Amino acid sequence: MPAAVGSKGGRSPSSSRAFDLSGLPAPDADRIRERLAKLDRVCGCTLGAAVAVTATVMYVLAVVIGPGRVAGSWWATLALGTAVFLAGVGVGKSLGLTRARRQRQRLLDDLAARNEVEGGRTTSDAF
Repeated sequence: MPAAVGSKGGRSPSSSRAFDLSGLPAPDADRIRERLAKLDRVCGCTLGAAVAVTATVMYVLAVVIGPGRVAGSWWATLALGTAVFLAGVGVGKSLGLTRARRQRQRLLDDLAARNEVEGGRTTSDAF
């Protein structure tokens, strides 16, 4: 049975298509499968952590240098800092997941376009 990739569900028509990679040399097909598997495993944590740390550092600098204090209360300042950190995690994680989803979709679209141009055949120079 030929190996197929891209059968994971999604919003785009090409993401629901399965592509036959049996026409590709084994190293190319393996590389495509690895790339898709890696993109499927992305959780957005790295970008989430980076955005959270950056937002927190900016908040701390605002508190120390500028008008970042909340009505003179250190509890309120700490609570707002925690909210800034958590918002940074959420925004960064969302951005990381969106980026991975777009990269995966672009890879599947490229594979579909090359498959259509080749008349159902895929060549090693396509990737």
